[in-house]
Amino acid sequence: MSRKTVNASRLVEIKIKLLHIFMLLLLTVLIFSITRSMNFGIFLIYVSMYILLLHFWLGAYYVVKFLKSKENIQNYILDVSILICLSLGVINFYRIIIWGIWFALLFTLVLVKYRSAYLSFKEGKIKRYIAKKIRNEFVVPPAYALFAGLAYVFHGNDEVILSLQISILFFHVFFAVWMIFIKKAYLILSS
Repeated sequence: MSRKTVNASRLVEIKIKLLHIFMLLLLTVLIFSITRSMNFGIFLIYVSMYILLLHFWLGAYYVVKFLKSKENIQNYILDVSILICLSLGVINFYRIIIWGIWFALLFTLVLVKYRSAYLSFKEGKIKRYIAKKIRNEFVVPPAYALFAGLAYVFHGNDEVILSLQISILFFHVFFAVWMIFIKKAYLILSS
């Protein structure tokens, strides 16, 4: 094994450990956020955050482990921007308009990351994985933007806001089940 290969695999191990630490930190922040006074709708968003974070964690793990993006300033800026948006979304889960905007931006950046990775790979299972993720996740940023827009338009209408909050919980559960168990997106790389 060459020195360059050893260094690259060591870097991947470090990135995976940092990812785990970061995600555990976000989950800890979310756990301690329960002390805020919440109505039922915000509690639904709170619960959906766990589904979203766990699914995001799985996806990020696969990105770090298998995609091995180029080490350049553009990728570092993109990665940091993604983590900032994720953090701000978690911190603002109880402010649903701001939350929706942060997650629309987050998943737009995720799609940019996937597109960049897609262009750097030749044919193979990794390129098929990236293509599948792009095809399935292109609806996510507009869905969050729509959610934020509707929450803004209907601000003050508790029934509509509660309906939106119920729909976002359903969306998170459905999308996670869809990607993991139905589309089996992550099995492409595991085989």
